[in-house]
Amino acid sequence: MSKNNGSTAIITDRNMMTTTDSYYYGKEANGFKMVPVDGQTNTPMSVIRLSANGNAYVTWDGFQITWGELK
Repeated sequence: MSKNNGSTAIITDRNMMTTTDSYYYGKEANGFKMVPVDGQTNTPMSVIRLSANGNAYVTWDGFQITWGELK
C-alpha cells in the first residue's frame, strides 16, 4: 500500500449549524496555499479521503460517493 508523499494537504471546514462541509486543499508546489476544492463547498457532511499521490479525492456522505481531481 502506497502512502501520500506529503505534497498535498486537504482540510475540512465543518459548519455544525448548517451540517455542511467545505473542503480546501494546498499543494507543496504553491506553498500549501489553501484553495476550495471545486464543487465541494457547503456540501452535506461527509468523510473525505485523499489519494496516495495527492491528485484526487473521494467523499462519502452516507448516501453518495463523489470523487474528483485536485489540480
